[in-house]
Amino acid sequence: MKKHWIWIALAAVVCALLALLLGKGGCKGEEIPVATPVTSQDSAQAAPKEDNTHVGATVLEASMHYLLLLTDAGDTLELEMPLGEVLGGAKEGDQLDLTYYGTSEGKKGLFAVNMTMLPALWTVEGDTAHISLELDPNGHATVYGTDRFAYDSWEQEDGKLLLHTSANAGRENAGVIDVYDILRLESDTLLLAKDDNELKFWREN
Repeated sequence: MKKHWIWIALAAVVCALLALLLGKGGCKGEEIPVATPVTSQDSAQAAPKEDNTHVGATVLEASMHYLLLLTDAGDTLELEMPLGEVLGGAKEGDQLDLTYYGTSEGKKGLFAVNMTMLPALWTVEGDTAHISLELDPNGHATVYGTDRFAYDSWEQEDGKLLLHTSANAGRENAGVIDVYDILRLESDTLLLAKDDNELKFWREN
């Protein structure tokens, strides 16, 4: 009799294991409850909820991981963002164009471009024709050393340099906007990319 009950117990254990592995009911119609995954409330609260905001701002303070800014609207903004991720870096008095999002832990920077550093006279590195691109602070653009391009204005958007060709240029590409990714911006270097081609400039002023 004792062996009989041992075999019954073993059979019940085997049925339960099979039900869990196969996702089916137990032996002889017995139903085995299936565990339901539970999402951690703490994990859900820790996940950032993106609420992207785009602003222009002046740097009040800059450290390795935080920026204290005064937005163009006159608001003070404290932002978590590694200084190395700001194209052109940041120091007190610099004007930034940036996008950030808010989380339960504070505001975090998504991207930023130093708009004090970007306007300059940039010359293509190693180019014997000495082709230069001048970006002035008011949004005007001028190309020197070639008539291939007729850019007359520029803007920066989401880390990209948009160069506008004059609608009155009298050329096939009149009114065209060329979009370049800004890969690197430093005090003396500007690296742009378009269609898998890179253009490296050095700063003349």
